[in-house]
Amino acid sequence: MFLYNIESIAKKLQIDYEDITSHIEHMGVRGTSREDVLRQRIKELLPQKFTVGNGIITDCQGKQSRQQDFFVYDAFNSPTFLQTESSCIIPVESVYATIEVKSTLNKDTLRQSVENIKSVKELELSVLHNSPFIPQKYNYIFGAIFAYSSETTIETIAKNLGEFCKEIPYSQQPNIVCILNQGIIIHTPKVEGRQIEITPSEKTTIAIIRNSLELNLYLFYLVLQQHLNTTKNFPPNLLKYAEKSGALNNLQIYIPLDLIPEDFSLKAGKTNFTGEEVQFLGKYNEIIFKAFTKQLTPEDLKKHSLSEEQVAEIINKFSAIIKRSFGDGVTVKSIEQTKENK
Repeated sequence: MFLYNIESIAKKLQIDYEDITSHIEHMGVRGTSREDVLRQRIKELLPQKFTVGNGIITDCQGKQSRQQDFFVYDAFNSPTFLQTESSCIIPVESVYATIEVKSTLNKDTLRQSVENIKSVKELELSVLHNSPFIPQKYNYIFGAIFAYSSETTIETIAKNLGEFCKEIPYSQQPNIVCILNQGIIIHTPKVEGRQIEITPSEKTTIAIIRNSLELNLYLFYLVLQQHLNTTKNFPPNLLKYAEKSGALNNLQIYIPLDLIPEDFSLKAGKTNFTGEEVQFLGKYNEIIFKAFTKQLTPEDLKKHSLSEEQVAEIINKFSAIIKRSFGDGVTVKSIEQTKENK
């Protein structure tokens, strides 16, 4: 039943392709229409937790991918940074797969597709998670190239793909190439080479599978779905995105004095002030300032309900904090003398 559904969708794709070719002359509009058709057909097959889109993928450092024809991302947990009628910008952590869609594949469009996929896979991953699983340095994003046809044989395309990927890290290479009317280019183990490896590595090599149009789409979908079923994505750390964008540049965090806990710590230069010391300095900063600048009056003592003995205790405690913070060589008196000399 499921295979029948895939065969039906493959035939619809072919019919849509021919309709677009015969009715639309503008090449750019043709390409966009074919991308829309493939997105819709693939979306019909995906579980509801996945959705599809096109546009730009970005990371927490502000780096952006090239324009992506078609990507699969988290339908429930992914924020959208920008949404228009035709495209969107989303965080890389939410992306499961990116697919380059070409009407006709040739050496130039293949090179462009390889670079487009690389621009996504090299983005930095910054995640927020409460899971025992530790995210890998590179988000495992599935990169695929889908073409309705090719100007050359699939063997030539496979050879070109190998040449283009020589200088590209395995983690940033395409995972699969589907030429709908010819076959599939996949990776297989160098030893025996009788199974499909989704992830290219030093232990794999490029291989070709020739099938009918329907089976090519079927295999393409199976490999994509296998990746989706086995990949765990974590929500993006949105605070890092906001920090990089400058949105938090003027953020000021204020703790009221009476809410500062005793085990609080405030670092100022090389000194750490305890919560009790911060409370003390905040509460008596006016008294301390006026005492050292000889501006303290009886009215100030009355205002703060302090006796001369209590003020003396405050000054002694402040002196002890200064001594602990700056060492024996610095005292309240030496600070006063420095101010007077200036």
